[in-house]
Amino acid sequence: MTLTFTHNGHRYQLDGSKADSVTTICGVLPKGGLVYWAAKLIAEAVADQPSTIDAVRALGRDAMIAALRALPDQARDKAGKRGTLLHDLATGLVKGEPFEADLIADPDIEACLVGLARWFDDVGFEAELIERPVGSRAHRYAGRFDVVGTMERDRSERWLIDFKTSSGVYGDTALQTAAYARAEFYLDDVGTERAMPHVDRIGVLHVRPDLAELYDLGDIDVALAEFLAAQTIYRSAQRRDALVREPLQLSNVVRALF
Repeated sequence: MTLTFTHNGHRYQLDGSKADSVTTICGVLPKGGLVYWAAKLIAEAVADQPSTIDAVRALGRDAMIAALRALPDQARDKAGKRGTLLHDLATGLVKGEPFEADLIADPDIEACLVGLARWFDDVGFEAELIERPVGSRAHRYAGRFDVVGTMERDRSERWLIDFKTSSGVYGDTALQTAAYARAEFYLDDVGTERAMPHVDRIGVLHVRPDLAELYDLGDIDVALAEFLAAQTIYRSAQRRDALVREPLQLSNVVRALF
């Protein structure tokens, strides 16, 4: 197999050497909203849980700081596990695997799947490829898209769609989906390379309880150029880090001048 993936470190190997992960590259984009979210989460905990905060304060200043600092990570991990479960169930739904409502403990997840199923029916979506690994030798990146398919309104127009189950969706997803859409190949079920079919449109499907809404992410080639710019920033991080590892030793030079 020419393209492989290891979960440890989220790493791709292409033809035996490292390939950049699409999602890792997109991680270099500014995430100012996360800073606001984390600050708000901690502030709400202090305001809404006074007895818990007092109990933690009794443990000492360092323990209290550590507990408060951990709140965003705990909330992120919990949301991540829920999002992964919902994403997996949604992918199964695309494949035509019926979900059993009585086996889903979270009513919000069940409602999300109902909304997604309704959207598929409403637009007459037909999936061509589902959750396939993709790669680009020209730009040395790899990743895995959610679904490629067509809608009933125009079967000649092929969409690559990314599912998002978070509270909001963002235009930055255009870079991720463009990279997938313009990859050179995907791997089929037995790991054989296949030419990536031409994708006409990219979109993000926001899946929420009882509702799924599709957002068109615009020009694919413009978004790909922006993705490649982000890849340059990602690849050059080590060079920038090295610039401030050792200060210049100028003290002897300065003394010699005076």
